[in-house]
Amino acid sequence: MCGRVTQFDRFAEIPRRLGLRPPELPPRYNLTPAQPIAAVRRVDGSLRCEPLRWGLVVPRPGRPPEPGTGHVNARAETVASLPAFRDAVRTRRCLVPVDGFYEWRNDGQLAVPYYFEAADGAPLAMAGLWSFHLGDTGSLHATACLVTTTPNRDMSPIHGRMPVLFAESDWQAWLAERPLPPEELSRLTRPSPDGSLRLRRVGAEVNRAAPDHPGLIAAAAPENLQGDFLGDLLT
Repeated sequence: MCGRVTQFDRFAEIPRRLGLRPPELPPRYNLTPAQPIAAVRRVDGSLRCEPLRWGLVVPRPGRPPEPGTGHVNARAETVASLPAFRDAVRTRRCLVPVDGFYEWRNDGQLAVPYYFEAADGAPLAMAGLWSFHLGDTGSLHATACLVTTTPNRDMSPIHGRMPVLFAESDWQAWLAERPLPPEELSRLTRPSPDGSLRLRRVGAEVNRAAPDHPGLIAAAAPENLQGDFLGDLLT
């Protein structure tokens, strides 16, 4: 699962390369589900970059949305077959530009946090899906989730899943408002090449959703390597 990302600086290069202005959002060093996340999508042929609520809410005619954050992630292997995602993956795909993301290695009762970023220092373009749903007041709300795949060699020692990450040459194919043939969907959602990511262990403060400052992505100091309990991730 990918449930924490950063959008504070270089992520804005991705919409700019597409001729778009990034949304005016505060720098985020610990962006969590249910919060606004900047995303690039195509709507009626036009590209736009704007904040979407992280947590895909599946429209259900005649029924209100279920409580909770919605779907944070969708698995690439089943995204075209599960009812929750198959409509969105046909024509409502988006890019989520980030500076990096966090993942945790489970070690017994410990959750050890790591920060991942591109090995070359470039921003990362994550695969996403988006959808509309009607709010309680009858207004439309746009929500999104990230797409995950099997891990590459950089990721596998830490976690069994990784976000789908795109080279720039694949951005337009993912953003096209057309269904993708199964073979193209499979190609686009394969793991990133080995060696494309670098990682570092970070401090346990990021285990909590509230902290949000540049120090979260710094390498953990020896005195901060204790107390990474799984329970901290729930607060």
